[in-house]
Order: sequence, then C-alpha cells, then structure tokens
Amino acid sequence: MKIYVLIPSYNDASSIKFTLDSIMMQTYKNYEVVIVDDGSTDNTKEVVRKYKEKNDKDNKIKYIYQENKDQLNALINASNYIKDKNSLVYILHSDDILDNKNVFSNAIDYMKNNNYDAIISSAKTIDINNNITGIQEVKKYVNKKYILPLELLWLGRNLYIDTAFYKSEVFIKNVYNNYLTWNGPFWLNLDTNDILNVKKVDFNFFKYRVFEGNYINNKLGKLCVINGELRVVTRLLKYYYLPFYKLQYIIYRIFNKIKLQYRPIYLNKETKNKYSVIKFVLNKRFNDEEIKDNMYLSSILNFYKNHKNRTIKIEQIDKNTKIYHGSDMRIFNKKLLDNSLDSIYLNIFKEMNKGFNKIIVKTKKDKEIMDTIIRFLSIYPYVEIDIKK
Repeated sequence: MKIYVLIPSYNDASSIKFTLDSIMMQTYKNYEVVIVDDGSTDNTKEVVRKYKEKNDKDNKIKYIYQENKDQLNALINASNYIKDKNSLVYILHSDDILDNKNVFSNAIDYMKNNNYDAIISSAKTIDINNNITGIQEVKKYVNKKYILPLELLWLGRNLYIDTAFYKSEVFIKNVYNNYLTWNGPFWLNLDTNDILNVKKVDFNFFKYRVFEGNYINNKLGKLCVINGELRVVTRLLKYYYLPFYKLQYIIYRIFNKIKLQYRPIYLNKETKNKYSVIKFVLNKRFNDEEIKDNMYLSSILNFYKNHKNRTIKIEQIDKNTKIYHGSDMRIFNKKLLDNSLDSIYLNIFKEMNKGFNKIIVKTKKDKEIMDTIIRFLSIYPYVEIDIKK
C-alpha cells in the first residue's frame, strides 16, 4: 500500500530539508512525496532541487511550482498526483517533521487491521531549532451525532485536527470537498451532516513547529480563520438549537480544562436567534469596532440581524468575476482589505445589510455562480435562488 505525502510549501527553504529528512528515514519505503511550492519568494526551489540530487535516487519526490494561491489550493493541486486508489494520503507541512522513523509503518499496520476512514493523533510541538517544547493534545474522536452540535458550540472551530492518515478514496470523495475546497473540518460534510469514521491512535504522527509570529495574530490571518468558522456555524444553525448557548460554551470550556467530555444540550431544530450566536462567535476573534470597520463582517452580522422576506435581482454577472471557494479565503480577504473586490460582492454586501431571503437571476449558469457565492459568504442555506421566468 502506497502513502502519498502532500506537502504545501511557502518560503520554508530553511526548514523543508528537515521535513524531507524525516520522510526519507522512514522504515516503510512505499511512498511518494508531492511538494507544491505556493509561489515562494525564497530559494525553496533550489533547496529541493539539491536535496533531490543528493538523496532522492528512486525519484520519490515530485516538486511542482504554482503562483501564490494559498495552502489549500496548493493541496488541491497536489491531489491531482494521487493515482493509486488503494493507498493512504497524509498532509505534512514543510515546516513540520514526522515524529519518528516508524510513523509510516505504524499507520500502514493500523489501517490494514482496522476499518477506519482516517486516523488522527496528538503531536509534539517544536521550536525553530527542532527542540521539543510541548504536546498539542487532540481529543478522543467521538463518532456520535452530538458531535455536530458540539462543533457548533465550539464556535465552528475544528474539534480535532486536520492532519491525518486518510484512505485515498475517502480523501478524494470527502476530504477534498470538506477541507480543501470549503475550508471546514475534514471529517464533517456540511451538505449532508455526515461525519467520517475516524479513530484517534496512541502513536504520534508529527512534530508541529510553533513560531512566535503566528498568522492568526494578524488581521489577514484572523479573517482567513473566521471565514471557515462562520461557514460551519451558520450551516449548523439550520439544524441545531442549543439553549443557553453562551452558558453552555462556558461549561464546555470548564470541561475541557479538567479533560472531561461534554455532551451538549440541544434540539434538532433550526436556531431562531442566529444573530446572537454569530455575534458571539465574531467577538471571540474581533471587537465591535473591528467588525464595524470590515464590510464583510458587518454585512454578515446585519444579514442575520435583519433577515427578512425580501427578494433581490442580479441582472448580470460579469464573465470575469472571480468566484471564491473556501480555499480562496486569503485571496478574497486581501482584496477585501485592499478595497478591490469585484462589484458584485460590494452590491451583495449592501443587500445583506438590509436583509433578504431570495435572489432572482437570469440563467442557470448565473444560478450556479450565485450558489457558490452565497456558500462562500456564509448565508447559505437561508437564501433561495430562482431563475427569472
């Protein structure tokens, strides 16, 4: 059974050698490495070329360069090189390293002897010099329906981790859409509310490198993170209602600290006051002034505050309009901060502030485009799209 190791890389010339070393030292040798360089401006390409010349006698490492499109799009590109249907897929970032020389053999043995879609593990944390600094604990995976309202209670943040050994067929069919395309938890299908059969194992996969200048601490990084979180929260609010949401959130945090599993109180019905929950979620990342100054954040908040029976018309969609998926959140947010978004998004923001629940378009193609747009803007499934008769 082959293991495909997908490595998205951006300006990691100083660390990618250690990443590749940790792969080459594996006792299990039936693997293929696909590096997608996401427009690095350092000498990553040269570092990989020299490494291949010196160490890759069996040509196990593929290097692909693409213009900067962000990490998830790099992984989508890398996915095109998965050819063996009976294989495993593993994502390893180019500044992280495998935990030990037996990671691949342990994963292969476990997946051959157990019927899971994917396996996850906790991870050691390391500093810039590869020194171990701690443990990133991952909770035991719970394959129960209450995991969905629990995900809603956890502000749309991933309850677990996205680093896993996936069956290749599961990766292509599920993870590709859930995680890579729409920037959500890999184990959760937001269209069907189905969850994957996942197991947390007791052997570690990798060592996670922690930097002081973490991307989540800057404005662009926070916007990219909230993009996926809002999409998860707004979709789950359609199907679940958690009474005393804020109080349950506090209780859940307490349970986390004492390492107990919390089972939320919920009803299988749509949440009526979505605005209150969404504002709470936003305020965990941004203060009120930051929300007010950001046209997307303020528009989505007002959409759920002012949601009403109102129809808007989209007369024409320019053929050059950029259509975004979750994987494009960084490109979108850069344009948002630069005030250079296409006019259709600015117009939809204006309408979101007023509130609406129906869009009329002219063609089937326009309907498909608008469906993607409202999914990206986290107002799906609360908007109906009709073609003008």
